[in-house]
Amino acid sequence: MDHRPTAPQLEPLRFGELIDAGFRLWRKGFKDLLIVAAIITIPVGILSYLLMRGQVVGIGDSGTLIVRDTAAFAGTALAVTILGIGASFLSSGATLVLTTRGYIGPVPSWQDGFRVAVARLMPFIGLSLLVGLAIVAGFIALIIPGIFVGLGLAFSTVVFWAEGTRVTQSMGRSWDLARGRRWPLLGLLIVALLASAVIR
Repeated sequence: MDHRPTAPQLEPLRFGELIDAGFRLWRKGFKDLLIVAAIITIPVGILSYLLMRGQVVGIGDSGTLIVRDTAAFAGTALAVTILGIGASFLSSGATLVLTTRGYIGPVPSWQDGFRVAVARLMPFIGLSLLVGLAIVAGFIALIIPGIFVGLGLAFSTVVFWAEGTRVTQSMGRSWDLARGRRWPLLGLLIVALLASAVIR
């Protein structure tokens, strides 16, 4: 089934427009975003706790965990980590479906967000890995190229979910959208980091 929206494609925005659009989307889809977070985070958190708790016998005097079997504990920890990463990608995908498609049209329901996120989960993971590798390669070359590449690919996941494009097409579209607008993007990133620091 084709999940591409029929609404117009994403267009570049100025700094102020990016901030305004973000707040509008958050207000429009708050309830569905909350449901998405709760449906994924709560069950995964409970399951992870139960899995790890079953491997722990107690806590030693120095605060270290006493486990039934070291190998079984390590295997459970690995399984919990993989489960958490998968849940994180699924939650991010469903959230981005709601916000990006809500930007170019009506906000989808949380059910539609999950449906699309599940259908495109593996390509989304592949896209995230490719973008990460490209940014790391840029930083290995020099710090400035890493920032340049990172800002150029900043919209990759947004385009992926909003326009239904393939992985490499999403990266190319992001590069086009960011062309000539990297300074506003850098400013937006700094504002987001400062806001995150204040909230914490």
